[in-house]
Amino acid sequence: MWNRIFTGLIRQSDSKQWGNWSLDPRIKVGSIGSLSTDGAFAPVGSLTGYETETTRPSVAWQKSTKRVRRKTFEIQPEAGVTQIPVGTTGITLDASGGFVVSWEFEAASELMSEFNVSRIEFIRDAAQVAASNKASLNALADSIGLRTAGSIDQGFGFISSVVWAKSGINAASRTQNSKLSISGKADAAGKLLGTTGLQAALSGSYAVVHEEGDIDKQIWPAPGTADGEEIPVAYTFASFEGDILIPDWTGYIQNIVAEFRNAGSYVAKVEVSYKDSSGHVNETYAGISGGTSRQIIMPLDASDVAFDVTFVGYGNHVKLVVPSPLRQAHNGRLEYQIAGLWPSGPEVIPIGIQIADLTP
Repeated sequence: MWNRIFTGLIRQSDSKQWGNWSLDPRIKVGSIGSLSTDGAFAPVGSLTGYETETTRPSVAWQKSTKRVRRKTFEIQPEAGVTQIPVGTTGITLDASGGFVVSWEFEAASELMSEFNVSRIEFIRDAAQVAASNKASLNALADSIGLRTAGSIDQGFGFISSVVWAKSGINAASRTQNSKLSISGKADAAGKLLGTTGLQAALSGSYAVVHEEGDIDKQIWPAPGTADGEEIPVAYTFASFEGDILIPDWTGYIQNIVAEFRNAGSYVAKVEVSYKDSSGHVNETYAGISGGTSRQIIMPLDASDVAFDVTFVGYGNHVKLVVPSPLRQAHNGRLEYQIAGLWPSGPEVIPIGIQIADLTP
């Protein structure tokens, strides 16, 4: 349950990732296995002959659902005072001062995630690696019943990238008005959550000192322990439909779908061409008027897709080229918005798509 909610929260900023709520250490780049739609990964082997690359995170990992309130308290030492209460957290710090981070969960099934993310590791040229490992992938899929009529089923594949963290916490409320607080020296609490620099190491001097209600929590490393190894927080998964590689699989898909939504005043005509296993295909979809939409269905192996959009009563056209829809769009879904009100010109706006060529 928690991993499903966690994954949904992550996908608000990265639609291709799966969450690793339990911080399962078996989540590793190159691991082969099955993945259920709720994010339960079962490894059965590992790829061979691959290389990885690493990038640094560009933003802090700090996520929560809508009804979680986060508070921070920094306590300065006071002469003659031995114990200092911290707000309404129920925590008392000693006179040397320190730092408290508190989360209040206003309802059940709310969650938060904060980590000191260190790096993102990914396989270089996953398509080539999949091809070179084809025999072992087929054999392992066979061994667990995920190969039908000689074709690998969706949901079987390999982990193609991992988000690694040095420390942090996942927490979720089983009851409303639950609370969780972490305290310690200011630098230690900040390093745990990545607030004092992504490369910082955890000193191990923090402790989980207060909890109210019923909370499920995953903390790395454990309170009071020294520095630990990196832990996987999230990942991407490559799967298959037969011999077709689906690079960032997030659920079962049958086709590539291109949807054009017309929010303007011009009537649009879309000509589409693409290649698939049967050869070259050309189709025309006319009469997409303002306030309507049209879906174009293509096979999963469609490549070199080109859309030529023209407008009734307007001379210019827009050409959109998508060489590999399964790589460039989320789970093979291409979305475009047609905009523009007369007398200004129309335009076509790609939504969440890495376009190779956009020629007005």
